[in-house]
Amino acid sequence: MLACGAGAGMAATFNTPIAGVILAIELLLFEFRARSFIPLVIACTVATSVRAVLLGQHSMFTMGNVNFDVLHGLPFYLLLGVISGVAAIGFTKLLYWVEDQFARASHQRPVASAIGALGLASSDFLCRACWAWATTRFGYSE
Repeated sequence: MLACGAGAGMAATFNTPIAGVILAIELLLFEFRARSFIPLVIACTVATSVRAVLLGQHSMFTMGNVNFDVLHGLPFYLLLGVISGVAAIGFTKLLYWVEDQFARASHQRPVASAIGALGLASSDFLCRACWAWATTRFGYSE
């Protein structure tokens, strides 16, 4: 039932019944059997049909024209790939280092919990500060 609801919601929101089925199979179903697949397909199909009747066949989210000039943007994509790779390596090393530090401090459970809470709160603060800066800098509003 949960997979049918999630798949139907995805299918109705984006007008993509096959994507709704695949999402539910991938994320929520622990087995791929006819007794779970058939109701899922029916739910996604009905949800997409009801959406088409109530809202029409237009896209729910509109998107402007995108210029995919590959040759012009290729150097930027290469730079983005290198930066992302370096950031991924750094993040992985940081994650392993933090896990090792917590393993060493496992006998001091309250101290380790406090440090973890402080790290989570500071990362949340940093993300919110970056979001606030970006919204004021580039004029994005919800």
